[in-house]
Amino acid sequence: MDPCEAGQDNRRSDLCAQWKAADAAEQSAFWTTIGVIVGGLTLFAAGAAAKFARDAALHTETGANAAKDALDHAKTTSKLELRAYLTVVPDGINQLIGTTEALGHVLLQNVGKLPARNVSLFVYMEMSERNVKPEQRRKDFQTPEGRIQTERVIHPNGSMRQGCYNDHRIPMPEIFQATDHNIYVWGIAYYEDGYGVPRFTRFCHRYTTASRNRKINPHSLAIETQVVIAPDKARYHTYGNDAD
Repeated sequence: MDPCEAGQDNRRSDLCAQWKAADAAEQSAFWTTIGVIVGGLTLFAAGAAAKFARDAALHTETGANAAKDALDHAKTTSKLELRAYLTVVPDGINQLIGTTEALGHVLLQNVGKLPARNVSLFVYMEMSERNVKPEQRRKDFQTPEGRIQTERVIHPNGSMRQGCYNDHRIPMPEIFQATDHNIYVWGIAYYEDGYGVPRFTRFCHRYTTASRNRKINPHSLAIETQVVIAPDKARYHTYGNDAD
């Protein structure tokens, strides 16, 4: 029998009140549990949202960094592809007009895509014995460390011809008497690569006196420039060649 049914005595009325209180407590516990569950779900959702936002920010930052790295790499690659590059090509050993001396020549060429600026070139020449022990072969080719300011520019696909210094000329009779010697033409080119960056090209070409032009009279004054040893007889020496 329902204790809260109308018309019940006082004892049952007290029982009814207790029943209602118990029911209310049960209802309260139920909704409290629901609230805890909903709160937990809300907290979980908030945590998930925060993690998503953090991951999104992280991915955005990573993507931005990756884009920056890619751009920097593209700029570096572009500069490497476009910059000026100077190479030094052998241009032979030649007798000067009106002398009995020979001069080593080189051809400085720009094989890059931008003009090479502030170009300076130092060229030296020397003859030494060829048949020596490997450990005695020449390795040391000194070049000046100091750069000099110039207004010389070599444009892409352009070139500049230059000979060795006067005090490094070799008398023609010495070349023809030294039947088994090497002649070294070496030096260094300094320049700016089109982006204002200082660069250098170090070179060392080796000729053998056995390749000399035997049709030349080494004691006669030249009335025109004569090729003593042709450019195609030159070899890039094992040492003394470098660039940046």
